[in-house]
Amino acid sequence: MLAQFCVGDAGRLTRYLNVFIDSFQQVISEVDAALARQDLAALSALGHRLKSAAGAAGAAGLA
Repeated sequence: MLAQFCVGDAGRLTRYLNVFIDSFQQVISEVDAALARQDLAALSALGHRLKSAAGAAGAAGLA
């Protein structure tokens, strides 16, 4: 999906992928904290955030 949006513009694709990676790392930190708290509702919400972001980035294996 992201690759189609950025077709022919490697710089744009790189910028968007960097944003995805940064946000993914933030969510993983939040997942770790939610696990420590045993907060299942937060884990569920974070899982949906990761799945949506991965799908938008074209990372089907993560979505």
